[in-house]
Amino acid sequence: MKELLTSLPFQEMEPDTYKGDGRNLFCLRKGSEIYLYLMTPAWKDHDMLYVGPPEGGAGEYDAVVYDAWACRKVRSVTWKCGLVRPLGLPHFAAIVLKRKGGRR
Repeated sequence: MKELLTSLPFQEMEPDTYKGDGRNLFCLRKGSEIYLYLMTPAWKDHDMLYVGPPEGGAGEYDAVVYDAWACRKVRSVTWKCGLVRPLGLPHFAAIVLKRKGGRR
């Protein structure tokens, strides 16, 4: 979890209320370049996640999935923009998304 906390520009990030409900799914973002999701087991759509800006678009994000309860990295994957179904998320998941290839 130290890797997660030291790798993000928290002072430049803002809440994304479009993607999170502020109770069971939280989302912070820096533009459309970096996203941090924090998800509890109570999140109603625990098996779905929207990747990228709300207006859509092309592109891919490097995603790192963490088990926030066990404080460990679970896996690293690449997801395309849009709705993804990341199977096997931990109950308390932290997910970092970073846009591949810079701004688009």
